[in-house]
Amino acid sequence: MSARVVCPKIRIEAKVWEKLLAYIQACPQEVGGLGVVEQRLNTLVVTDIFLLEQKVTAATTDLNNGAIARFVADWVRRGRNIGTLRLWWHSHATMSVFWSSTDLATIKDLADGGWLLAIVGNHKGETRARLQLGGEVGVAIDDLPIDVYTTVSEEARSLAMAEVGAKVRTSRTFLGSFREPRHGDEGTVIVADIESGSGLFGEKS
Repeated sequence: MSARVVCPKIRIEAKVWEKLLAYIQACPQEVGGLGVVEQRLNTLVVTDIFLLEQKVTAATTDLNNGAIARFVADWVRRGRNIGTLRLWWHSHATMSVFWSSTDLATIKDLADGGWLLAIVGNHKGETRARLQLGGEVGVAIDDLPIDVYTTVSEEARSLAMAEVGAKVRTSRTFLGSFREPRHGDEGTVIVADIESGSGLFGEKS
């Protein structure tokens, strides 16, 4: 009897994705931070990312433990759920995207027996995602695709509704069915003649 593994989907809103790429491109060396991940059924949604104080080099990024402690303390003080801090992101600057031994150790430490989503990127805009699952037997799912999506803000929605209300008039319309004409059908069939330039809107000018 074989078991079927269903990989979770990774989604991130376009404005958060833009923020992530901007952080990566703004630093000439490696850089990293944390992020918020919400679990929605079989989908992990990254809703925000954060940049913390750190010391970096061309090949390493070392998050300041004091900065992490202050960030988490402030997070809890504001009544936020610490269980949503499930993302570690970092860059490889001009290098390719891969998981170094240091990266894997960091992922394991931050997962701390639970689960953690990790994203690595570079200045070229290349990215790679990995889901680390804790427990007695650690399991990782690598090379997960990232779905970047866009949402409509309330401001944009209100402006659009106002403009549609001012310019668009609705009416009742009968929606019939359409099928390709067959031999023996009666009636007129309108055909657009591409070669001669004629069609639904008359002769080509």
